[in-house]
Amino acid sequence: MLGAVGVPREVIAREALELLDGVREVIKISEPYKLAGRTFKPQDTVVEMRGVKVGGPEVIVMAGPCSVESLEQVRIVAKAVAASGARVLRGGAFKPRSSPYSFQGHGETACQWMGARWATS
Repeated sequence: MLGAVGVPREVIAREALELLDGVREVIKISEPYKLAGRTFKPQDTVVEMRGVKVGGPEVIVMAGPCSVESLEQVRIVAKAVAASGARVLRGGAFKPRSSPYSFQGHGETACQWMGARWATS
């Protein structure tokens, strides 16, 4: 299977592509979100994070701060998230702003804080 996105340099007839060796079928996709849609891959995409399967039949609740601001904040929020029954702690580590002088997030450090196993400690 091959998916092509973008604007072609020249128009190629679908029938010409179907004549190539190894080509079983050519399908023109006209809806948006080609890579995330179900035309190329109709099956659910399931991503596993530390034993939690996201994208399957179970509804997974994720919760956490919009902006990760401190290690202590992550500890407090992680315990509250776990106590509420949510399965995944989420938070914003990189915060783009219109002004370069406003808070930009803690980036990789915030990712490390979020990656610790706070709910079990």
